[in-house]
Amino acid sequence: MARPLQQETQLFVGRLLEAARRGRELGDPRVAGVVSAWAAICDGIPDPMLKDIIPGAVRLLFRREDVAARLEKCGLRAGVALQHEAIAPYVAAFRRMRRIRGEGGNLDPHALLAEARAELRELNARFHAALDEAMRLQKENQDLRARLATARTDAEKHRKDAIAARNGLEEAVSRTLGKLALALQSLKEAMDRRANDPASTLVESASLSVQSYYMVLEDLGRGQEAEKLARKVLGDRMGALTSPSSSIDVPFPPA
Repeated sequence: MARPLQQETQLFVGRLLEAARRGRELGDPRVAGVVSAWAAICDGIPDPMLKDIIPGAVRLLFRREDVAARLEKCGLRAGVALQHEAIAPYVAAFRRMRRIRGEGGNLDPHALLAEARAELRELNARFHAALDEAMRLQKENQDLRARLATARTDAEKHRKDAIAARNGLEEAVSRTLGKLALALQSLKEAMDRRANDPASTLVESASLSVQSYYMVLEDLGRGQEAEKLARKVLGDRMGALTSPSSSIDVPFPPA
């Protein structure tokens, strides 16, 4: 009764680990001693299973650092799928030749050559299929990296634009606060002048200028700063904030 694939794989892995522990040469199955070592490792495992078990198990074992070093010393190479896939056809051919000799038959070189060529054609097709898949994945990886680089560039540009906009806003606020300070000072001086010259009209124009700058700052979200500055400059002369315009209402001294 045939053993299931999982059981055959476990058997193969155990034998391969033992061969690696002993330091057996496993790199080139074209060498008689190497292919016989692989035949011993694969003993009892059906030929059709070898094409899947050998490369799959070798690939998984290379993920274990302690085992990978031993496999490297035995001649196997991590990531060289073609090397791993080439082992099964040589083991199958070695078995056939040993079986024919054991049965006392003659080896037919033409038949062996035809079988070897067929297996090599199949291996070559599998290699090119794997190569195409690798190239496709590489292209997807390159596209992903390009999109990621573009996203990072866009994000950096947006960040710089945001910083520039914030700096521009701060500059605008700073300039407007400076102009408001000058307008408040002018208003204060106009109030002082009206106290001595009731006919002076400078208070009205100065008040309009103050209210204009205040409304600009309020639109920029800096109304509280404008109010604080007005109270600092005008002191008790500044009226309360009124609605709906929310502008500074400066009370004029009585004529």
